[in-house]
Amino acid sequence: MINHLYIIGNGFDLHHEIPSNYKNFREWLNGYQNTDGNYPFKAVVMRLDDIYGADDVWWWNFENSLGKFDFHRYIDELKTERYPDIASDDFRDRDRFVMPDSAQYELSSLYNEMRKAFHEWVKNLPQGKGSKKIHMETQNAFFINFNYTETLQRLYNVSENEIYHIHGKAGRDEPLILGHGRSYKDLEQETTDNPPISITDPNEIQAWYDAHYDPILDETTKCVLDQVAAQRKDVNSILHSAPCRQALNQIKNVSDIHIYGLSFSPVDLPYLKTIVANVNILKTRWEISYFSDDDKQRADTFLQKYGIHGNLVNLDDLLLLQQGTLFP
Repeated sequence: MINHLYIIGNGFDLHHEIPSNYKNFREWLNGYQNTDGNYPFKAVVMRLDDIYGADDVWWWNFENSLGKFDFHRYIDELKTERYPDIASDDFRDRDRFVMPDSAQYELSSLYNEMRKAFHEWVKNLPQGKGSKKIHMETQNAFFINFNYTETLQRLYNVSENEIYHIHGKAGRDEPLILGHGRSYKDLEQETTDNPPISITDPNEIQAWYDAHYDPILDETTKCVLDQVAAQRKDVNSILHSAPCRQALNQIKNVSDIHIYGLSFSPVDLPYLKTIVANVNILKTRWEISYFSDDDKQRADTFLQKYGIHGNLVNLDDLLLLQQGTLFP
């Protein structure tokens, strides 16, 4: 019988001094050198910085930032370079597709290289430090792991059968799940130009749309929108997948829930809501770790929203060394 459920986020790996935040990812992209002495992923950083106007804050919130795309700026810059001269004698009908095809190729190539690099980075992250191990009840326990690493297996000897890697695991021959949380509809609203509010007559509104319609720009916008939307983390599909349903079936009767290193960001909340719905919150003891005051506030908000009574702890307070426990 499973008594303890552990929900593990990136703060858990950071506690073990694994350089696994997205700022570290950017540094790795710039510094990774292959056997030929080349830096194959520097171009990924340059293109992301250029297309998104990325800064340190953008990289710090890397996954969410993938959905913060300035469609108008990108398409305007592409228009300057690739919009065909329709009045030219050399114009051919196929030239209408140069601009949308360019957008689709550039973004799809960039996102594919980005994901390839991300998988390589995670696969090469160092093992966490044993001196940072904390006390965990690994017997009669189950782990829902939001991380891609093997910290639980390597440092705590947790069996793979007792872990559900909700976003995948590095080293497997499968893509890792990462991305923003914005819907297609939300993104689409940012691509739409509307007539001035001074135009109220329906016929004039339609005339405005007709005058501003450009099939080349329209097709280009759709290609860009499709590529950015494809970077979404489809939480709903994950929650309805067979592995997730199997994991949820195992935790229905847990007595203790420990949430370690989770940021309680908006993209995490649907997972937590589903977990709450699958346990008896009145009969479970909750323990949530925090690192900063912001973490503490988000955890407090979560507990209050669902009427949960829980303890907030710092992972450093749970160190085995402080408890006098010996381990290799």
